[in-house]
Amino acid sequence: MAMASVPDRAGASEPLTLVRFEGAVRASWDAETCDPVDLPWSPDNPSRGQCGVTALVVNDLLGGDLV
Repeated sequence: MAMASVPDRAGASEPLTLVRFEGAVRASWDAETCDPVDLPWSPDNPSRGQCGVTALVVNDLLGGDLV
C-alpha cells in the first residue's frame, strides 16, 4: 500500500505523516462544524460533535467509501 500524500500550502506533494494527519483533523473542528445535537461546542472539548466532519476529512486524506 502506497503512503498517502497531500499537497502543502505551496502545492508540492508531501507524505502524509501522523502529525500532519492529526493536525488536519483537529483544524477541521470548531463550532461551525459541530453537529447541532451536540451544541454548545467548546474549545475545552473540541472533538464534541465532530464525528461527521472528521469522517469527511479522513475520507479526503485517505480515500475510501463513506457508508
